[in-house]
Amino acid sequence: MTFDSNQDLWLANNGSSSDLIIIDAVTGDWEYDMALTQTKKMILEEQLMI
Repeated sequence: MTFDSNQDLWLANNGSSSDLIIIDAVTGDWEYDMALTQTKKMILEEQLMI
């Protein structure tokens, strides 16, 4: 779980499925992404500066 620079809350599953939920801390809107691919993981790491 982490917040990015846009104050979105990122919740991830640490299991083999790598599901991800992104919640906008201001509006409460959310997005669910099932089974992230390696390309998506690389993009997310760049965005979160991991």
